[in-house]
Amino acid sequence: MKKILELELDYEEIRINHSGGFLPLIFAGIGALGALLGGGAAIPNSVIEAKHKTAEEEEIKRHNKEMERLAKNAKSLSIGTCLKKISRDSTAK
Repeated sequence: MKKILELELDYEEIRINHSGGFLPLIFAGIGALGALLGGGAAIPNSVIEAKHKTAEEEEIKRHNKEMERLAKNAKSLSIGTCLKKISRDSTAK
């Protein structure tokens, strides 16, 4: 003998509010992976910047030493050699 059960449901009763599942986990995993890769990319960038800064500081030191050497060997020092001397009388015109 077969027993049959009939269940009548309205549309409102069938609607189910889904929350959770595996899709939010996948999206969260993708976001975490992106953050991890972004942080991982910052490490080589910092190393490159540190090397560049060190090389720049060494070049500045070398340049300053060369300028000091030239200044010690110079017999005279002239500042503003490309400037014209303007007399006070010519500015009053």
